[in-house]
Amino acid sequence: MKAFILFSSVCLAVAGCVTYRLTPNELYEGQEVIYIEGYEAVTENCLLYENAGLTVSVFGYSTNDVLALNVFFGNASEESINVLPDTVLVEGISDEGIMLIKVWEANAYIKRIKAIQTTALILQAIGGAMEASSAGTSTTSTYGSYYGSAGYGSYSGTYGGYSRTYDYSKVAEANARNSAAIAAQARENSSNIEYLNTVLLKRHTLQPGTFISGAIYCKKTLYPYYRIRIPFGERTFVFSLKLIEES
Repeated sequence: MKAFILFSSVCLAVAGCVTYRLTPNELYEGQEVIYIEGYEAVTENCLLYENAGLTVSVFGYSTNDVLALNVFFGNASEESINVLPDTVLVEGISDEGIMLIKVWEANAYIKRIKAIQTTALILQAIGGAMEASSAGTSTTSTYGSYYGSAGYGSYSGTYGGYSRTYDYSKVAEANARNSAAIAAQARENSSNIEYLNTVLLKRHTLQPGTFISGAIYCKKTLYPYYRIRIPFGERTFVFSLKLIEES
């Protein structure tokens, strides 16, 4: 089937430092193990009629931030089929039971990251303003003592004081340095958002003879085993993966 051949073009969307992999655990009927850039993935072909059907493949990984699934959808049928990543169900399985894991809808995840980035930039700007103010201020302190005598007796004491000066050139230098750092961080943030828009799967109508692949991000929750339920067309594909630590 055409979609099965196209799988060799799947996009590997790995972000951040991979600390764990989700590899094939139990293979259900019609499933097999394939390799994508060194990653073990499970693929399943669902034959609808002669030489026409659907393909779904999946592998997963965990970074410092997210639990991610790389999913491939291939449509070798004669009908258009909707890909709905936000309907994917992920279950974590341990001796204590089964827990449903939050799956991020792509746009919601990107909005969350933008909010975190904005907050971080505001804090960076506040810190920079405080640094600039401190850089332009210098303080000089003067302390001493005095004593003497008068017709009615002697006297003594101490005195102290300080003076402040403000160097506007140092303030300007600090402001320029901090502005450059904020601009660089803003560019990096924009690049990260562009990356997420590229790799995260969003709702898509898959035309006959075409395929799509990308990442689905989940809340980082580590379990020994995972069950992934992926609706595609009138079929729900079910995959069993296990967690292994990256060597």
